[in-house]
Amino acid sequence: HMPTDALALMLLGDVYAKQSNREMARKHYESALRYDASCTEALISLAMIHAHDEGRVEAAVALMQQHMNTCPMLDPAMRVTLHSKIGYVLTSAKKYGEALEHYQAALAVNAQHEDSRRGLERVERLL
Repeated sequence: HMPTDALALMLLGDVYAKQSNREMARKHYESALRYDASCTEALISLAMIHAHDEGRVEAAVALMQQHMNTCPMLDPAMRVTLHSKIGYVLTSAKKYGEALEHYQAALAVNAQHEDSRRGLERVERLL
């Protein structure tokens, strides 16, 4: 019996992810998003699974970018987190110029965002 609540599905996905069962985690994150397309936490978790799978960086970035574009009422803190996560994924793919833009976009909204500040410093060292 599957839960029909986006939060419950996302939390189950988190449990599977912690057990390194990426396939079941992915299925639960996707189900959570079917119930609630605005569930940003599930979307980020799904994107991170894509990013850590070989050659799925573009899919991860596209997923997060599309979420920002289709959710105009997205909480500013979530927008910052999304930009930061995109920056992280792009940095891991050695796309430093694009990563820099996303870290800067995050910091334009919240200059104190620690992950974005660290990411920006890392990219600047690599450039």
